[in-house]
Amino acid sequence: MYKPQHNKIVAIIVSIFGCFYTIKFLNNKKLSEARALLPDDRGKNAVLGACLGCHDLSPITQQGRSKQNWRNTIIWMQKMQGMPPLPQEQEKDIIFYLSKHFPKKSQEKP
Repeated sequence: MYKPQHNKIVAIIVSIFGCFYTIKFLNNKKLSEARALLPDDRGKNAVLGACLGCHDLSPITQQGRSKQNWRNTIIWMQKMQGMPPLPQEQEKDIIFYLSKHFPKKSQEKP
């Protein structure tokens, strides 16, 4: 026997799967674009994996930081933003990569 509730349930299930695949597609697209934009070097994959799960590249590419300031940024994100702890080698690779390719910007002269 047909029940009208089945249509609602099917519609909800289809919507959930549609959202899931849309998010997965967008994340893959975002990852592909980021992979193309970032220079190849040790730590690139660690940056892609740890950073792009929460934000796009703009907080990375628009800021230049010293090694210590990148380390402090990771600590701040872990304490204030809920970023999970990173394995020590992964954190070292991320800090190496970010400080090499996005170093502290020198102060512009007036």
